Amino acid sequence: MEQRFTIEQIRNYIKSQDSFGDVMYNLSIANIEKANESDCEELESWFTNLFNELAEEHSNSETIDDVVITNENGIIEIQFSIDCDDRGVHRSNYITINEDNTVNTSLSEIIEGSDLECALEAAIIDYAENGFK
Repeated sequence: MEQRFTIEQIRNYIKSQDSFGDVMYNLSIANIEKANESDCEELESWFTNLFNELAEEHSNSETIDDVVITNENGIIEIQFSIDCDDRGVHRSNYITINEDNTVNTSLSEIIEGSDLECALEAAIIDYAENGFK
């Protein structure tokens, strides 16, 4: 199957190079993927810190575990578990940021409808529209 990249992924690759000559010389599927992996790592760190700060502010009991972020064809998917101490670990939580920056969530019933969920969704929408601050 032919590998395809989004404009944003190509942009990330170009930004990762020191000069236009390097852009052309180092151009490969592996280098484009590598340039975009750091974005996922940065997003993972940002998201983990965001969740833990919001949980402390709004509920003080949940923590986040097992964060996995993928960026395929411009669609970012964040999958994670929520550890609720005595209420157990709630797995299979998803947040998807689509190419048009719409955000879809599938979160555990433990935080569904809570202030934590609202604050988390607002922060993710802000990230989708404006990137990191």
